[in-house]
Amino acid sequence: KRNLFGYSEVRHALSDLSEAVLESTTGSKGSTLYRPVLVLATGMSAGRHPIVAAYTNTSGPRRVVEAVNRWLTAAAAQETAV
Repeated sequence: KRNLFGYSEVRHALSDLSEAVLESTTGSKGSTLYRPVLVLATGMSAGRHPIVAAYTNTSGPRRVVEAVNRWLTAAAAQETAV
């Protein structure tokens, strides 16, 4: 985030991240636009956090959401196996 003094950084525990989801809106020409959002289930910043500010009608946001959720599933399975 940018503030009056420059940029600030907030770090979150990976365990706070529950999933990635697609957020949608309707564009000015009536098309559906998407952006990827991280959902923090716990912690001081619990809630939805967009990865990017802009919405798009490309496949990029969907691919990002799928990749993050695959990684979270694999990490959880690996943690369970240990």
